[in-house]
Order: sequence, then structure tokens, then C-alpha cells
Amino acid sequence: MEELLKELEEAKAKIAEIEKKIEEKKSETRRWKPRKDDNYWFISGDAQVGKNRWTNHFIDSMRYKIGNCYKTEAEANFAIEKLKIIAELKEYEESKSRAWDGIISHYFIYYDYNREKIAITYNDYYKGGGIYFESKEKAKQAIDAIGEDRIKKFYLEVEEC
Repeated sequence: MEELLKELEEAKAKIAEIEKKIEEKKSETRRWKPRKDDNYWFISGDAQVGKNRWTNHFIDSMRYKIGNCYKTEAEANFAIEKLKIIAELKEYEESKSRAWDGIISHYFIYYDYNREKIAITYNDYYKGGGIYFESKEKAKQAIDAIGEDRIKKFYLEVEEC
């Protein structure tokens, strides 16, 4: 009987381990959220990376709500660089008041995987979440000023093949 109870406890432990792996796998497909007592990194108000332990405090929840919880210090540093690039691109961005009427073209930067390089194209009808420029030349100025490599890595998040 003792041996059967021991086997049962071992089976329960194995089931718990498998359930934990399943949960971890599920969380890989969505935004990471720290669990109680997990360490996480965040970006402070002065653009420095901070580290904290998740305690379900109001501050933890607010950081999570605005996307300011990172699994690693490297992820937080990457996010800082991305925010810098976005701010720099906005220096060249078109006016928010430009019409989206199907006539006026709005240019944006993207990565062309077939040619393996940054490219510029336009959109007339649909405004996505990106940064738009009033001309191809203005987009090119932004690329030249910021640098293709920085835009590719931090804004477009293109990994080297």
C-alpha cells in the first residue's frame, strides 16, 4: 500500500510539472506577465532600466497595463532603443491633419524580405499603426538621419538571417 501511495505522489508531481510546462508554452504566444515573486525589468521615468519583484502591487499592475514589464534586462534595453527610434522618426512624420481620402499618398518605411533591405512605399486608404511621411523624400531623410541599421533592428525588429 505504501508503495502505491508513493507512486501516486510521484504521478501527481509529474502531472504538476507537465501542467506547468503547458502553461509556460501557452504564455509564449501572448504578452508575458510576471507571477508573484518573479523578477521583472521596467523602464523608469528617466529612461533607465529598473528591476523589481512582482508583488501584485498597484505599480506592478500599472507597469503591466502600459507594456512596461520585461522578462529580461536586455528586453527592457531593447524597448528603450525602440522608443528612441520612434521619437526620432516622429521628427520627420507628416502632420496628423493630412487627409486620408484615397487621393493623398502617405509614405511609410518597411522591410522588404525579398530584397533584404529597408524600403519605402505608400498607402492612400488605410492608416495603420505606423509612422507616415508626406513624401518618399521625407521618409528617406528620416532613414538617412537615423540610420538603416538602427531602424531595421529596433523599429522594424528585423533579425539578421
